[in-house]
Amino acid sequence: MTTPDGIGATARSGARSTFVAQVVVQLGSVAATMVLARVLSPGEFGAIALVQSVLGVSALLNLAGLNAALVSRRGDVERAAASYLWLTVALGLVLYVSLFFGSYPLMQSMGQPESALYLQVLSLSVPMTLLTMVPQAILQRRLAFKALNTSSVISAIFYFAAEIGLALAGWGVWAVILGQVSSAALLLLLTLALARWIPRHGFHWSDIRQDLAVLGGLSLSRLFEYVYKNVDYWIASRSLGPGSLGIYYVAYVLPNIVRLRLSGVFRTVMLPVVSQNPSQDEARTHWIRATTVLLSMGIPALAGIAAVSGPLVHVFFGATWEEAVLPMQILTLGTVADLLIQAVGTMALAQRQVGRHTLVLAIRAVATLAFVLIATQLHQSLWSIALAVALAGLMTLVVQDALVSQPLGIALRTMQRPVLTTVLLSAVMVAAVTALLASLPVPVPPIAELAVGVAAGVLVYVGAGLLVARPLITDTFVQARRMTLGR
Repeated sequence: MTTPDGIGATARSGARSTFVAQVVVQLGSVAATMVLARVLSPGEFGAIALVQSVLGVSALLNLAGLNAALVSRRGDVERAAASYLWLTVALGLVLYVSLFFGSYPLMQSMGQPESALYLQVLSLSVPMTLLTMVPQAILQRRLAFKALNTSSVISAIFYFAAEIGLALAGWGVWAVILGQVSSAALLLLLTLALARWIPRHGFHWSDIRQDLAVLGGLSLSRLFEYVYKNVDYWIASRSLGPGSLGIYYVAYVLPNIVRLRLSGVFRTVMLPVVSQNPSQDEARTHWIRATTVLLSMGIPALAGIAAVSGPLVHVFFGATWEEAVLPMQILTLGTVADLLIQAVGTMALAQRQVGRHTLVLAIRAVATLAFVLIATQLHQSLWSIALAVALAGLMTLVVQDALVSQPLGIALRTMQRPVLTTVLLSAVMVAAVTALLASLPVPVPPIAELAVGVAAGVLVYVGAGLLVARPLITDTFVQARRMTLGR
């Protein structure tokens, strides 16, 4: 049996590889978004956001769906992997045909019928994305994080280069559409090559039947997650128009990039580590330790984005997007809640206890829909929609702690002191940075304002932390260093 130290070393090594990959992908994403924000109009951004939100139907089965069922499966998975591969072939074709022929009525119902052709072409990526799941799951089960991340980084760099090049050449929305389709094809080929795996068995229903309870719960989870992640886009597009949707997309993208990268590292590494650990106590210990580090890094990073959102938007996107500042600050609250929601979800998936987790996501989907509809009735604005989304996320966090975290032995109270300390330090940092930026002489170049805000935020957070919570700050740096070194 692998020792706790051995598991921890494997987790840190995997986290290092995954973190480096996520940083590269994030830097490329930010660079691409900066270029696109200066080349594309808010209306074009809105069309991209809407089409991608509809295409998110493929996520109903991706990531934590079939992938998690295969990664957390006990024993040999060779025949099961082949069965899942043939299943993804069939599902991919069905989804593609459905999206292709349903594109016009879908886009028309959301007020943008002219975007139907974009959806038809982008739908080509759906079957390729689903096919990629099985070799990715095989690499993840093997804890082959370097190979898994290599394929992701190469395909992401190709995507960013393609969309930037095409956008500068005047291709508009098509720059993003064609870049995404071609990068999906490249990722599929790379993952198959690095996994060195080909199916040697046909389809066996018994392999799927064994996981039906898990798959059913995961499919419902993906459905509810898809709804709460996209319903604000749909309502914003319908009630405020494509231009406002483009601004809302920009407000959402930066805090969500940070959350996705941190959560991506956590889920990629912790899902196989926890699911393959025979000791429940050890699994909980590893989860609590990893989640504490995740929140110690994520909360101040997201709070910092909220504090410097004004100059951040001006530097990265330009003055045209200034209306995104207030929604971005509000959405950051919901993004902080998402960090812990996703971490608890990873533990539930690893333990194959998805029933209550699915219920929590259903509650969030209903709450998000209801809150956003109420917000648009009371005040048709982007900030009201953002506030509704953030409140739904915070409410979900409370519900999840009662329904999922406590039965799993990972309730928020197990991390109460470090989490509360991190929140308080982040609040002090935000207050200090906000006051400092407000006191700067006018006019100040946005890049200088951003640099001052970031430097002040780091100094205030670390300085205050060393004064009142030295063990927390020291442990965060130690864990970050060990993860960076991969040991």
